[in-house]
Amino acid sequence: MTAEGHRVRALTRTPGKAALPDGVEVVQADLTVPRTLPAALDGVTAVFLALPYGMDTTALI
Repeated sequence: MTAEGHRVRALTRTPGKAALPDGVEVVQADLTVPRTLPAALDGVTAVFLALPYGMDTTALI
């Protein structure tokens, strides 16, 4: 997406392990810790959500 001029932000619990391409903004947050989300999602207009297989999503509801 960055090649087309879109800004891309990746949210992760462990930014140091993200190993994402240049141009991707990496921010630390946790979907199961709601207080970490407002700053991480500030200005976001679209989301692609990829969850680990087997993740307990009941905490997200």
